[in-house]
Amino acid sequence: TTQDFTFDLANQYNLTLIPYYLNLDDENLKDLVEIEKSEFYKNIDSYKKLSTGVPPVQDILDEIDKLKTQGINSALAIISSREITGMGNAYESLKSLEKDFRLEIVDTGLVGSAAGMISIEASKYRAEGHDLDETIEYVKKLINKAKIFAVFRSLDYLVKGGRISPLRAAIGGFLNIYPILTIKEKKVEIFEKTKGQSKSLTKLAQI
Repeated sequence: TTQDFTFDLANQYNLTLIPYYLNLDDENLKDLVEIEKSEFYKNIDSYKKLSTGVPPVQDILDEIDKLKTQGINSALAIISSREITGMGNAYESLKSLEKDFRLEIVDTGLVGSAAGMISIEASKYRAEGHDLDETIEYVKKLINKAKIFAVFRSLDYLVKGGRISPLRAAIGGFLNIYPILTIKEKKVEIFEKTKGQSKSLTKLAQI
């Protein structure tokens, strides 16, 4: 779910979706199962702490077991950046356990809808009859072409998620700075600093 998927969208493209967990203050909720996106965004300003947690290994094993019952003996895990999430490590820990199931992992180095679009294109490519190895090579080519840029309406969300310090956010807010963020070498970096929300959105549209 770090790729902005819903279950309906994943089903539309025959993808298996593994929900992350959302740590909201003192609550630990399974994304899209115990809390809907609409509820999260409706209450986002009320949370003092926001972070995500990698799903338990058992959640992944359960999905692999479902694939096995369908006669499927291999899968490609297309993950968001290892530098941002721990999903890659979770999958790696399973590779040695699943002797009769081939699990391949490709790190997009991205996050959000950029990674999601790669997953969708990979599913389309696989549906055309290409095998797993061909699909992996296709995905790697897509990754080299993909970029993502984003602007937050408030730096408070970066503070709550532990991405920046409260002091940096306070200074940025005082100066009316809206940084445009991107992914560089699999890490979240500031692409450009803009002054004022309208200017940041205009620049975002121009990129």
